[in-house]
Amino acid sequence: MRPQTAPLNAEGYPGVRALWESATLRRRDDPVFGVTGVVVHVAEHTGSEAAVALMKAGKSSWHWIVPAADEPQHGHFVWAAVPPARAARHVPNGLSNPGFLAGRAQLNHCTLAILVAAATQQVHATTWQVAAAAQIIRHAWAQFPNLSQVICRFALESEPGDPATAMDWQMLRHQVTDLPPDDLPPLVARATPICLLERPRMTEHGLRAQ
Repeated sequence: MRPQTAPLNAEGYPGVRALWESATLRRRDDPVFGVTGVVVHVAEHTGSEAAVALMKAGKSSWHWIVPAADEPQHGHFVWAAVPPARAARHVPNGLSNPGFLAGRAQLNHCTLAILVAAATQQVHATTWQVAAAAQIIRHAWAQFPNLSQVICRFALESEPGDPATAMDWQMLRHQVTDLPPDDLPPLVARATPICLLERPRMTEHGLRAQ
């Protein structure tokens, strides 16, 4: 069920405001009703600072960055990188997936982008990173009435060493939609995810009701 509200603990990355114009595009679709999907990027040895360096170089951009395991912000808040009203430069125009938004191309104009950053030696996304990404998606789901699908960046274009396997996608789905992972015991599956309890907030270990 679409949440009515989903607070997000986010801070603007220092100095990123100066990059907004050069690192983003004006949306061709309506900036509210035209946003229909979310693309989750799982980094491979790319931390938040390196991600912002890519933005400065004009190579890519994202709306939110989930800090890597070795960063002091990990466990506390996510970085807000560019405004959702602008299109982030996160997917090449020619990439699409028949099962995502009816195979539409030029996805930058109708999607939001999340980057899950990774430390140099980090193999898997942490429990907190999965919970933080889920809360970003719920936050967006509450704000954009036509948002209907979420996809991993690597589902648009398979590459060797696909880091998408480093993310617990079943748990992400569970925390966003309240649909349990397929391998959960029935009793556990019936439990309400923490992120769906009243007034969730981010903590060191994930999302906790207050």
